[in-house]
Amino acid sequence: MKKKIFFGFALLLSIAFSAFTQQYDQVYVAGYVGEWPNRRATLWMNGIPQTLSNTESWATSVYVSGGDVCLVGSVGQGQNQRATFWKNGVAQILSDTAVSAWSLYMSGVDVYVAGAQSERATLWKNGAPQALSNIESYAWSVYVAGNDVYLAGVTIQGDNGIATLWKNGVPQTMNNTPSWANSVYVFGSDVYVAGFVGEEENPRATLWKNRVPQTLSNTESEANSVYVSGSDVFVVGNDSSKAMLWKNGVPQTLSDTYSRANSVFVSGSDVYVTGYVGSRATLWKNGIAQTLSDIDSRANSVFVRQMQ
Repeated sequence: MKKKIFFGFALLLSIAFSAFTQQYDQVYVAGYVGEWPNRRATLWMNGIPQTLSNTESWATSVYVSGGDVCLVGSVGQGQNQRATFWKNGVAQILSDTAVSAWSLYMSGVDVYVAGAQSERATLWKNGAPQALSNIESYAWSVYVAGNDVYLAGVTIQGDNGIATLWKNGVPQTMNNTPSWANSVYVFGSDVYVAGFVGEEENPRATLWKNRVPQTLSNTESEANSVYVSGSDVFVVGNDSSKAMLWKNGVPQTLSDTYSRANSVFVSGSDVYVTGYVGSRATLWKNGIAQTLSDIDSRANSVFVRQMQ
C-alpha cells in the first residue's frame, strides 16, 4: 500500500513539474528526506526523488556537466560521518576521517569540492584534499572562473567567525567583525559573496561585491546563496525566519510561514530557489512554490539544465 501511495505522489510531482518547468528539460535538486537519524540523501530530477544512500545521509550540492549528474554531501554520523561524492548515483568517499562536504563545482574534467576536514577548511580537486587553513575554519562554497578557484567560508577567531574568501588558496577576510560567508559567485572581474555580519544570534544578511558590503536587511537575517545574471544580482536566504529573495537589493518574501531559502539558480528569465517551508523541501520558480515531498525533508541546492 505504501508503495502505491508513494508512486501516486511521484506521478503527481512529475505531472506538476511538466507544467511547472515548461521549456526546461531538467531541474535538479539536492537535499534529503526523513528525520535524523534516518535522513536519506536525495536527488530530485523534475520532482521525482532518487534516494542516494540507505543510511543516515544528506546531499548539499548538485552540479550537472555533460551527461553527468554529480552531488556532494555526507554519509554517516558523528565520527563515522564521511564526505561523499556521487556521480550518476555511484558514491565515492572523499576521506576516511570525519569530514563534511558542502559545495560542488565542475570545470571541464575537473571536480572541485568545498568542505572541512578535521575542522579545517578544505578544497578537494579530483578527490585530492588541500587544507586551506591551520586553524578552525569551514569552506561552504566553491566557484571556478578561468584558472582561479574561489571558496567562501568562515575562519573561527576566539568565540566568533570571520567571513573569509580564499582565492587560489590565499585567504582574505571580508569583515573585521563577527561575520559569515556562505556563497561565492564570480561574474567578469567582480566577485560576489553572500553571508551575514554580526554574531550568529543577531545576524544581518550581507552581500559583498569585491569586498564592499551591502546590508540587505536590518532585522535578523542571513544570505545563503548568490547568483549573477547579466546586470541582475540575486541573493536568497531568510529574514525573520521567512524565506527571502533579494533582486538587486530589493526583498521579496517567498513564504509567510516558517521557511528558509538555501540556493538560487537563474536560467533565462526564470529564477529557481530551493529551501523548505515548515518541514517540507520546496522549490520556488519565479516566486511560486512547489512542494517536493510530503514528509520531513530539505532542499539544499538547485541546478537547471535547459533543453537543447
